[in-house]
Amino acid sequence: ISTLRKFDRQALHATMLRLYHPISGIEMEWHAPIPQDMVELIDVMRADFEEHKDEVDWL
Repeated sequence: ISTLRKFDRQALHATMLRLYHPISGIEMEWHAPIPQDMVELIDVMRADFEEHKDEVDWL
């Protein structure tokens, strides 16, 4: 929980964006790695889920 509370921005990221240029029609594509702070957040959340998954009410 402390890691989540310290994460002071939106956890939103695209590793790939693709679009067609509105004038030329050329397909354009950009790639970006997941930022390290998000990797750490994902790792912490995954570990927390593994630790508590049996306590979750899936109904």
